[in-house]
Amino acid sequence: MSKYEDIKEQTATGMQHAIDQQKYTEISVDLQSSYVIVPHGGIWTKGRDVSKLILDLGHLKIGSERSQSDIKSKSQLGSLEDVMTKAYDKFNISLDNIQLLMVHANEDWQAIRRLKDSPTHILCPISLNILLEKCMFDKDPRMARMKVKGELPLVSLNISDKRLQEVISLATSIPLPESEPEAPKDQFAEIPPMK
Repeated sequence: MSKYEDIKEQTATGMQHAIDQQKYTEISVDLQSSYVIVPHGGIWTKGRDVSKLILDLGHLKIGSERSQSDIKSKSQLGSLEDVMTKAYDKFNISLDNIQLLMVHANEDWQAIRRLKDSPTHILCPISLNILLEKCMFDKDPRMARMKVKGELPLVSLNISDKRLQEVISLATSIPLPESEPEAPKDQFAEIPPMK
């Protein structure tokens, strides 16, 4: 039994050493919101105000998280399970204020999107938090290559039959490209003539 414990201890020590030698890169990305605007008729014309569907993609933040092994002193050695939990690079991803609005002509959509709830909101502002963990040891079969943990606190949809008809009307007003009718093929055209 002592032989197994010695091997297990060597594995934990080697893994802890590799984690301690791992370089840490701090990542911090902060993207402000982008919008997708779909106007009635599918064409945005300056000076002509029509109803529109607005998808606010929210505020995206991505940041790396320091491993517990970087924070604690490097001389401390835990069990193999403790070391394995520290063997992941962690990234926090958060999306805030994603929302969908159906705005009528002459309504100020930029002011409405700052509200938490209004009659124009189809999807009220939501937030999504994700913790992405990537394993430092790709070839270790005991450890998952990637772990994803997510949190979606609340989803609130405001849709009525009138609002649904408005969205369908907007979607059907968008012109689709016309395709040319396909010429009928002669089924014997590919067979070479007999000699």
